[in-house]
Amino acid sequence: TTTAPGLVAFCVVAWGFGLDARINSPQSIGRSRLRSTDGNSFGGYSRKRLLRSIPMEHLCPRGSTRAYSQVQAGKEGTSHTIDELKQCITREYGSMFAPLERSFYNPEVEFDDPLNSFKGLDKYQENIDMLAGRTPFGSFVFEDAQLQLHDITQPTERSLRSRWTLAMTFKLLPWKPRAIFTGISDYTLDDNLRVVKQQDYWDSINLEGGKYLKRPVTDGLKDFIDQLFKKEREYATAEVPYVLLRRAASYEVRAYPGYEGIEVPYQRRADAWDAIGRYAAGENEAGQKFRPYVPSFMNIQPTDDGRWAKTMHWAMKLLPRGQKEPDGGPIPATRYESWKVIKKLPTVYAVKTTSEPLTDDTVTQMHDQLLNDLRKDNLKPEFEEGKTFVQFDELYSLSERRNEIWIPLDPDGYPWPY
Repeated sequence: TTTAPGLVAFCVVAWGFGLDARINSPQSIGRSRLRSTDGNSFGGYSRKRLLRSIPMEHLCPRGSTRAYSQVQAGKEGTSHTIDELKQCITREYGSMFAPLERSFYNPEVEFDDPLNSFKGLDKYQENIDMLAGRTPFGSFVFEDAQLQLHDITQPTERSLRSRWTLAMTFKLLPWKPRAIFTGISDYTLDDNLRVVKQQDYWDSINLEGGKYLKRPVTDGLKDFIDQLFKKEREYATAEVPYVLLRRAASYEVRAYPGYEGIEVPYQRRADAWDAIGRYAAGENEAGQKFRPYVPSFMNIQPTDDGRWAKTMHWAMKLLPRGQKEPDGGPIPATRYESWKVIKKLPTVYAVKTTSEPLTDDTVTQMHDQLLNDLRKDNLKPEFEEGKTFVQFDELYSLSERRNEIWIPLDPDGYPWPY
């Protein structure tokens, strides 16, 4: 996990920018999913508290962490196995280190991340308690800290690596922005399998070409401050919820639930928007009305005659984890042959965001840019017919838009167990 001592200086800088900086800056990505009060949920994850620890049986299904699972601690000190240490870390992430299980750590444990470094178990605990709001300073600055453990692997006999998402609300600004960090923690173990060093990296500043490299503290400060002044976006209906797996410098990786929706072909987006809106308003075989989720999903494919075949769909009902149908049954059939009921399975997507209008040519250009970013970071795209892009705002919105390019990832082409 990450640390943030010295944030008093952040507060001074933050107040110096003022409220106008927030209003005029680019929009936030993914914040509303972590802070929404909407009651919708998927797979047991409420939209208000998506960040929860993954059970041990869901960790590392590819078996990469079991190679050294029977290694025992040395004769001196507390005796535990690698598996017991991983279980300890899982419990600590799930409870935001309440408590910190001190017997699994060397008293001289070292910690280093993009903002700070220190040595000693007492300082380690003080830092954690500050982020969790359990110290006077922490409770003054932060609230609603959430930490989700995605994965634990074991690169060597004396090391572990965790992947995580950390989110916290910064209380000292009137709009209480939500700061989100994703990254890894590299744990070095002593002869007794206690953590003797923890090196943290953030995906947003340390990830370069698939490797994690140290960066100046100023890069970490800038990444944090930039998040304080990004606007929250609100929409007329709920967004499809997701788990944020990576917030890199130029893209994000998100795990989405499955859903049922309506897809229609189009040449003009307004025609597709109108058709799906009519279905949601009750123009279907059951006369049932829906509040569809945002965004609007669009796919374009080149045709033999040099044009584009285009479709749009909206998500109507989410599929709870492990279920083949939505709660309350499937959505009703359409009244027209060209309108199709579709079912999307849970998928991990790489996403590139822009406020620029998405024409057919810009979609192709940004799609290629995202593919290049993924290859550099050793992520493998899944084959997809055509190119997918999404629009979150109303069709003719005059405000700054949120548009995104989406590329599905191959289940064997990324390191998270989703």
